[in-house]
Amino acid sequence: MTILLYCRRKKWDLNGVSVTCILDENDSSVLNKAAQEQTSIGSISVSINIKSDLDQSQISRIESISAKCPVHKALERSYDISHNIKS
Repeated sequence: MTILLYCRRKKWDLNGVSVTCILDENDSSVLNKAAQEQTSIGSISVSINIKSDLDQSQISRIESISAKCPVHKALERSYDISHNIKS
C-alpha cells in the first residue's frame, strides 16, 4: 500500500506490484533469553516485483520507501528484514 500511494503521489506509471514475504523464525530458545540479550526472533525476506517502465533511480526510491511502511517499522523491532526488488 505504501508503494502504491507513493507512486500515485509522484504520478509514476505503475502497472502492478506483488510482494512475497518469507518468514524464518529462530528456534524457541531465543524467546527464552532476556530482552537485552535478544537480537531478533527471526528474519523476513521480502521480494517486491514491480511491473512498470520506471528507471533505476525511481526503483531505488521505491525500495527505500518500502522500508518506511508502518508494518515494516513494527516488525523490524523483532525481525531482521531484507528486501529484494525486481522490475
